Amino acid sequence: MWVSLVLIFILAICISVFMLFRFINPIQKLRKEWYVVVLAFVGWFLAFFVPLLLPIDLASSFNYKDSFFYNNTTVLVIIWWVIYAVQFVLCYLVFPIVQTYTCVGDFTFLKKLKRSIKRNVIFYGILIILMIIFFVLYYVFFKGDNIFASASDYVSFGLVLSNAWGLILAILLMGNGIVLFSYNTIKTFTFEMNLKQTICDLGQSAIRLQEQKMVINDKMGVICGFDKNVSPDDGLRRYVDQCVEDVRKCDTVIYEKVFPVDIKITYDNLAMANEALQDSLRKTTREQVLYDLAIKKAERLFLIKNEKEMPQLTQKVPKVMYYYYKYGRYFTNCLKLVLIVLFWVFVLAPEETMVGAMKAINPLCQLSKHLIDNNLYTTFALEAVCVLMMMTFFAFSSFVNIEMISFFRITDHQLSDSYSILFAGNYLSRVGPALALNFIHMVNFTQSTAFLQVNGGMENVPFFGRKSFNDLLPMCLFIVIVVSILFLFIDYRKIFNIVVGVLNTIFHCVDGIGIDEIVYVSEDEAFEKGTILVKKELMELSNDIDDKDLKRTYRKSVLLLKASKSPEGYHELESEPI
Repeated sequence: MWVSLVLIFILAICISVFMLFRFINPIQKLRKEWYVVVLAFVGWFLAFFVPLLLPIDLASSFNYKDSFFYNNTTVLVIIWWVIYAVQFVLCYLVFPIVQTYTCVGDFTFLKKLKRSIKRNVIFYGILIILMIIFFVLYYVFFKGDNIFASASDYVSFGLVLSNAWGLILAILLMGNGIVLFSYNTIKTFTFEMNLKQTICDLGQSAIRLQEQKMVINDKMGVICGFDKNVSPDDGLRRYVDQCVEDVRKCDTVIYEKVFPVDIKITYDNLAMANEALQDSLRKTTREQVLYDLAIKKAERLFLIKNEKEMPQLTQKVPKVMYYYYKYGRYFTNCLKLVLIVLFWVFVLAPEETMVGAMKAINPLCQLSKHLIDNNLYTTFALEAVCVLMMMTFFAFSSFVNIEMISFFRITDHQLSDSYSILFAGNYLSRVGPALALNFIHMVNFTQSTAFLQVNGGMENVPFFGRKSFNDLLPMCLFIVIVVSILFLFIDYRKIFNIVVGVLNTIFHCVDGIGIDEIVYVSEDEAFEKGTILVKKELMELSNDIDDKDLKRTYRKSVLLLKASKSPEGYHELESEPI
């Protein structure tokens, strides 16, 4: 029924819009960077639409026309072709250019576009080199297989490579996502643990904010150098004025005191200085908001914790927040635990038991077989929706929780920058078709579907197109999980910063623009800093207490707060009983 297609179309739109409003402000973005909102929406729409489309395709393959999910196979084939075509154009032509376009520091459309294309010479150059190597190796090792007998074989080969890359990406994202999601859930599971983690987040934001303010002062000095040395008649003056206006919006007082930096007056130097300035402004704004939110949350949690001793102050906590922090979080954390268990049972276990006799203990395969044998096609489709959306969710959670390089960070409270949003949409849109193929192999589905018709030439492509590759690679999910767990206990940022140093050397050959290293803040340092800040903020609240005895008791409880570390290495927030 076509109604099912309309419903999943609307559902995918709703999910995508919700994500946009969670991580950016699409209404505000539409006024200045409408293309960011449109492209991010399309990328995320594809990421969520595919997991909803495949169950309809699977149910339709049984030709049971009374099923709510049944749709004409020809229509589904067309939809799959459109998805692949749009995905190819976006991921390899549009997204790379627009991502870079949003962060370059040029002042006109053509110059921004030119620099963006120049930056992507590296991306396309590496891509072309890898493709040439790939074709040469295929010709050497599989020349007897007659891969490219017709023009359609080239299309099949392209689809196979796209699915293979998407599957590799999906396994990496899901493995890392489940670990980070579980780790963050455990760290904030109880009220006390939530308070400790909030204080740690507060300290981290404070340290990073301080670092960014130092950085932005240096950037202001460069802009000030242009401001002092570019004459009113110079063609660069209008661009310098734009930079100065942005700086004054940030902090006029500091700008008036900053010392100008001597720099060669050229357009390229001004463009690079503006890019560095805009990057620092974005990060400073983000860290300031995160700092304000963390200190407000820590304050509320402390008041709720000590509500018996300070009922007057506890009333300042909004009722919704009060009940959520005190009771609601237990419910949401239990739901998270259930979701984690379901992932291990219906995703991880099936991924590890897709080959040979192990299929007999594959829980998802056995459940699907039972539903199909009993003609429960609609229930089977619903099962597919749940599992595929869960896989997509954990792949997405990897983007939300990890910070690999400083210019990529998906942040709640509409604080994500344009580059990060497009980056996430770019790579998530590649994951959808790969997860669809992965699910078909997980449940050992043998019916002919529209999706498999589009990918009909897969088996003719050696290695990547063969069933063995698509069955064996997902078994690496467990390895990814183990490695991700190990990374929780080592300073992985130092490793990434070494990689960043190498990338900066390469980028310097293109136009001199580099990537900032991650500002690493140890947990001990962040927790100690956060405790000091919380105590300071809580002491200021005592001014609102009228009763002298209550004020004295309150201040004593705040002063007794201290950061310590248990023998097992876990942070504790201690306070002596009042």
